[in-house]
Amino acid sequence: MASPKTEGASLEATLLAKVVEVLKDVQGELTSMNHHMQVLSTKTSIMELRQSSVIGEGTDAVRHADQWAKGESAQLSDKAVEFMKTRIESADDKRKLEVCTYSDLFLQKDTRRGQYELICFYKALVEGEVEFYNKGDEYCQGWVALLLPECRKILHAKGIKLPPTPAGLEAMLELSLPLDKSMRPFKQAQVVGWMRPKNTSSEDLSVDQITKLMQDVPEKVRELIGNMPKTDDEDTRTTLMHSAVYFNMYHSRYHVQRKTGPGIGFSMAETS
Repeated sequence: MASPKTEGASLEATLLAKVVEVLKDVQGELTSMNHHMQVLSTKTSIMELRQSSVIGEGTDAVRHADQWAKGESAQLSDKAVEFMKTRIESADDKRKLEVCTYSDLFLQKDTRRGQYELICFYKALVEGEVEFYNKGDEYCQGWVALLLPECRKILHAKGIKLPPTPAGLEAMLELSLPLDKSMRPFKQAQVVGWMRPKNTSSEDLSVDQITKLMQDVPEKVRELIGNMPKTDDEDTRTTLMHSAVYFNMYHSRYHVQRKTGPGIGFSMAETS
């Protein structure tokens, strides 16, 4: 008769063998699922590429042109060509090879994102229209687009005249920096030296230019920036962007929900 210790060891070995069998089955299932996921991912990618040739504008045009160049698309879409033609013709000589790149189009999106925050910030803090802290509020939708420099340029080219941008807001927009999707600002050196290596543009502002523009920034904004905590290597433009994002987020949660004023006498202790 086997001893209890021997029986226990035998049972443990049996259970271990069953566990190994189950794990092999699970591994087989996972391998099969991984294969199906790869197939679905490939099909989705192909569908997106085909769709990009249908839309033929923005980043879709760039992606379609790149796939055509790789020999993965038989024909270059007329819509994509028209889109690239329009962008190239409107660019200066230094930028003609950059304006149809993926990074340049994304930089434009990030630039608008930063300017959008500054406009809402200005409208709420300086003009007292607290609805602009809540960017989803129906009251402010449409207003911001008409104040964006890029939108105004497009409308001006169509012969549409708009009232001038307030001087204080215009100075803030000239100081703006792009924001990524996490609402973090790019530094000036990144925009000029990395994202646009060939382009010497208005984003490359000297210290004197920044100082002069800051004099035109509304006093309420300058006062607020002065009270904002900052890192040792943070410059004025980055602090301006941080201030706009932080205050829009803070007041959207508290002041707009309570339908109160924007809290001009705000102190940093209130948010700790």
